[in-house]
Amino acid sequence: MKKNVNGPAAWIPEENGYERTSSPDLIRQVLITTMKKRRLLTLLAGKYQSGATVFISIDSTTLTIDKPVTWPALKKVRIVFKDEAKVWNHVTVSVIEVGKDTVKTKFPTELFRLQRRAHFRITPPSGSTLSFLTKSGDPVEDVVIKDIGSGGVMICFDQSSFPAVEERDLLSEIEIFLLPPGPRPDGSQKDPETFYVAQGVCVRTCIDEKTLKKCLGVEFKAEPVEEMKLTQFIRVLELDELRKGLTEQ
Repeated sequence: MKKNVNGPAAWIPEENGYERTSSPDLIRQVLITTMKKRRLLTLLAGKYQSGATVFISIDSTTLTIDKPVTWPALKKVRIVFKDEAKVWNHVTVSVIEVGKDTVKTKFPTELFRLQRRAHFRITPPSGSTLSFLTKSGDPVEDVVIKDIGSGGVMICFDQSSFPAVEERDLLSEIEIFLLPPGPRPDGSQKDPETFYVAQGVCVRTCIDEKTLKKCLGVEFKAEPVEEMKLTQFIRVLELDELRKGLTEQ
């Protein structure tokens, strides 16, 4: 009989939006499925990011990976990939052997995945802002973005500057200014990338418990081209988030 290792108790919620499992059977099941389906992996360590690669073999103690074209001498690496639900997963492992065509690592002790939702939200770099027009045509500019995904955004205001917006209000001419992760080589801040969404709907108003600012949740009504451009940039921010906690080896 096939062992059921994927029940809700196998995954432990984390505060940062991830779920974590330490079950060797569940970790093995996820990784072997990834290998059999030839799903692409990305390896991260410090500033290093590999091109796409795949698992070659997996046993109870080691993982063997097709060696990327560029491979620095790393002692630890984070392996990131998307599962069948297109949800990000990652493991962090120690490198134990590097061959001509392969990289062998220890079997991971933990597997993390983002908690499932239609659109993952990411906290963008500080300084990312948004502007829009209210349903009456009043401009609202340079609002701080709390978090954003390809399907919507959460923006927050000081109580004194909260605009005349209510739930179900239609917003228009939404301009999003997102700073790319990391500085330029000279240490200066990169210029923001600008994205445009023609319309959105206010779906939530709330108070941020940490900052006590009043916030709006906005669902984008984006055209396919608008959503594709934003999604591509969100993926860059996702990979940078997955890189956090790793140092250059």
